[in-house]
Amino acid sequence: MNQKKRSDPFAIIILLVFGLVVGAITLVVFYVYPVSILTCRYVESEQVDCQLQERMVGLIPIQEISVINLKQAYVTSEVHEKRRNDRESIDGKVYKLTLSGNSGSVELQSSDEFGGFVVEQTADKINDFLLRHTDEPLRIWQATWVPLLVSSFFFLVAVLMLYVVVDSLIRGIIGKIRG
Repeated sequence: MNQKKRSDPFAIIILLVFGLVVGAITLVVFYVYPVSILTCRYVESEQVDCQLQERMVGLIPIQEISVINLKQAYVTSEVHEKRRNDRESIDGKVYKLTLSGNSGSVELQSSDEFGGFVVEQTADKINDFLLRHTDEPLRIWQATWVPLLVSSFFFLVAVLMLYVVVDSLIRGIIGKIRG
């Protein structure tokens, strides 16, 4: 018995809708957790200008901020109270990197909620760059990696689902054309 295997139209529609929903959710997460790219360079002997770019998945520009004549980078911390229930609360520190220049202060969008080590290390790199007077530009990437990696996985799953749908539709159309 040689029966042709036909795709169930309802299953294809469900797969299509699910793939589009998962793809849309991952794009929102990519937008909410952007990759920050900070590039600083000496434009004169005592002037460092920086560009801070927020990019979705590191590729698609969201916003760009200029810091003219960067003077220093420093870390600030805030205590945020997080409630678990009506009786219990947890205090957590959020560390943020701030760049100070002639154009004002700019806070990096990404922040380190687990401790100041990464933020302090980034501030130290920037301040060391300000002291060295080098011709090489400073380039720092900052991202919240866990949501980025999880979203990348689900985005690939969504693309595979959409591939299966398109493949099934093309095979169905070719099958109808052939007879």
